Amino acid sequence: MWQRIWAIFHARTLEGIRDRSSLAWNILFPLALLVGFSLFFSGRGQVQYQIGVIGKQVETPVWQDLWQMPYLSFDHYSDAKTAQLHLARHQLDLLVDPSHQRYWVNPKSPKSMMAEKVLQGLVHQPLSRAQLASRPIRYIDWFLPGVLGMNVMFSGLWGVGYSIVRYRKNGVLKRLSATPVQPIEFLLAQVLSRLVLMMVVTVVLFVAATTLLHLTMRGNLVLLFGIFTLGGASMISLGLLIASRSQSEELTSGLVNLISWPMMFLSQVWFSLEGAPHWLKWVADLLPLTQIIRSARQEMLYGTMTSHDWLGLVYVIAFTSVCLIVGAWRFRWR
Repeated sequence: MWQRIWAIFHARTLEGIRDRSSLAWNILFPLALLVGFSLFFSGRGQVQYQIGVIGKQVETPVWQDLWQMPYLSFDHYSDAKTAQLHLARHQLDLLVDPSHQRYWVNPKSPKSMMAEKVLQGLVHQPLSRAQLASRPIRYIDWFLPGVLGMNVMFSGLWGVGYSIVRYRKNGVLKRLSATPVQPIEFLLAQVLSRLVLMMVVTVVLFVAATTLLHLTMRGNLVLLFGIFTLGGASMISLGLLIASRSQSEELTSGLVNLISWPMMFLSQVWFSLEGAPHWLKWVADLLPLTQIIRSARQEMLYGTMTSHDWLGLVYVIAFTSVCLIVGAWRFRWR
């Protein structure tokens, strides 16, 4: 059994390495995105201020002008510590507690200091002031885990799902069906081969990006790449599920695009869903890529994994297992 798996794994890996144009594209395109966004978003950023509110909005004349002010977005928190942590991490520009007449600023954030001036101009009442500070996190630092996750997604869905459909259409699977190779052996070899190549590309991208752009890395590298390995396995398993019965490259291409593009925009690759509606956040949390990118950002930028992040990884493991089992069960050679 293991000799057959090794033979298929070796052949598939050589095929991936010899496809130099695809391999170069997987490295150069994400790296170009990182460099481009580093240049594009190095300016002043958005005009809108993100303000956290602890508890409910107090509907009094003192605070009414603030709530009605355009270009301000409000996020409500029931836990003060969570809100303060978001302010310290530059996810909020200002934090207010209307019930206790106080607010917090981050002195290391220019937007926080400007948001304080807006608050003082709209709320004509003495408020208690406090400061929370941490090392600034640039957009490019926040963007890197999203790019790596996006690259893992496309590599897993297209590299495995599309290849298997091509094998079926070209008659390769038909010839393999006459050998002692079992479907589970063939699929396992495909998963391992693509996963190895995927992680090599991820390591090269990470080293190049952190070296060229001096990006932040505060967590454990082994855990970080373990997260991306799990993400790669989940995307590969999803690709296998799509390709388990499909005989048309056009249909497979459409299904992969139908899954990958919404996942790319909802999984916070490009932008945060901090101020998005709750139903949209709930939909995004169902996507495995969301859990992978969120956990990778948490480990890379802050060096700590919360219980919510660990639960997300458990969900990804369950998602991967279900896709692999169903994909192997539905798989047909012909």
